[in-house]
Amino acid sequence: LQTGKTREDPAALLSWLNANLVHHCGGNFVTALYGIFGQTNREFLFANAGHNDPYLVTDSGCEPLVGTRSLPLGVMDNEPLAQLGKLYRNTVFKLPENSRVVLYTDGLTECTNCDNPSLMFEEMLIQHGFFNNPKSPVRAFAERIYAELVSFRGDDSFDDDVCIICLDTC
Repeated sequence: LQTGKTREDPAALLSWLNANLVHHCGGNFVTALYGIFGQTNREFLFANAGHNDPYLVTDSGCEPLVGTRSLPLGVMDNEPLAQLGKLYRNTVFKLPENSRVVLYTDGLTECTNCDNPSLMFEEMLIQHGFFNNPKSPVRAFAERIYAELVSFRGDDSFDDDVCIICLDTC
C-alpha cells in the first residue's frame, strides 16, 4: 500500500520501484512488466522495465505485444533515465475477444537444448506454434508449453527460472 495511486499507473509504479531499488541492488538489476487488464473494455495497459514482450495469442496465431521497453529496475536513477528518454512509459492494447496474453520469464525463451546449446526454445515456440490454441484451458495450455520445454531441453532442470502466466480475455 506504500505505492498509493501509482499502482493504477504501471509506468508510475515501475518508476517508484526503480527509485526504491536503484541503490540496493548491489550491481544487479530486476526486469519487470506490470500491467492492468480492464475486463469490460479488454484494454491491457502495461509498462516494461527490460522484460520480455508478452505474446498475444488468437485463433490466427501469435504475435508479440511490443510496447515501450525501458531499462531494468535498479540500473540507474529515474532522473538520468528521463534525460536519456528511457523513463518508464505506458503502452495500451485493445485485445480481441477470446484471445490470450502470455507473459513469461526469459528462463523459458532462453532455455537451451542439452545436446545442442546453440538452440534456444524461443525459436521453437514460434516456429512450431506452441503458443497457439487459445481455446484450451489455461492450465492445460501452460502444462503443454512446459512439457514441450522439457522435451526440447532433454531434461527437467533449468539454468534459470521458468514462469508462464496466461490472461484470457473471455
